[in-house]
Amino acid sequence: MPSTLHELLLEMVRRDPGLLRSLTGDALTDVWMPNAPVSVVDSQLVSSAPIERRADLVLELPGLSVVVEAQLRVDAKKLTAWPAYQALRRARSNHPVAVVVLTTKRSVERWATAGVELGPGQVWAPLVVGPSAFPTAPSRETVARNPELAVLAAELMDPHSPVDEGLPTLRTAVHGLDDAARAGLADDTAELYLDAVLAAAPEAVRRALEAEMELRNYEYKSDFAKKYYGQGVTDGRAEGEARGRAEGEARGRAEAVLAVAASRGLVLSTAERTLVAECRDLATLDRWVVRAATVERASEIFA
Repeated sequence: MPSTLHELLLEMVRRDPGLLRSLTGDALTDVWMPNAPVSVVDSQLVSSAPIERRADLVLELPGLSVVVEAQLRVDAKKLTAWPAYQALRRARSNHPVAVVVLTTKRSVERWATAGVELGPGQVWAPLVVGPSAFPTAPSRETVARNPELAVLAAELMDPHSPVDEGLPTLRTAVHGLDDAARAGLADDTAELYLDAVLAAAPEAVRRALEAEMELRNYEYKSDFAKKYYGQGVTDGRAEGEARGRAEGEARGRAEAVLAVAASRGLVLSTAERTLVAECRDLATLDRWVVRAATVERASEIFA
């Protein structure tokens, strides 16, 4: 069964086919005219021989077909099947056909880009849209229009980067999903996407966002977010306390202090950052988080 991420990649294209044109750079600009009508057509590809192929998604435009494949692992059989997709669709449509592979994995991006040798001196390769092409920090408006990009942005976060670098992206993703729900995205779909975003984001970044939202009393506009996110924060904290994860709580709140301070432009010294990182007193860390959100100078956090 296809994974949730596999389906999200395809839903992203179904929702906004024009996004695929922009993500493939110059490869399709000469044949995919701006504002050209696009339709999703039958993805079954059949030859005269008893061989049937089914692509993930096929787009039909005037004078062009685009076969879209979501791929999350290296699979040698796919590299021999995709040229057949192209040939079969070309024979049926009698116009050019592009094969585009979507992936969030750098290993798959490298593998698919290298292509496959079909004959001596004949190498075939698809167009590949991978981590190097996806927007890693989409705007709130972009997420509201295409919420799948929120999940991709969270998937592509570097788990080792500083919290203050990942926090703005996660904040924008959550707010964009709230906007998408207000604009008509079904609550169960929005909930699925928010689940995926929070699960994919590094834990320290997620905890920093939760702390920030509580301190700033951010008011979500959509019903789903008011219910889901508020309850999720409460349940998550209760579960953490019940399991006795004091060490993890302390690390998360320490990251929250640093992230909130950084988001307000407060520059902490090396000694102050060490003090925060090594503190394990939850009450003290909570006090520092509140001060980081309100004071004018970094030194006042510890006053």
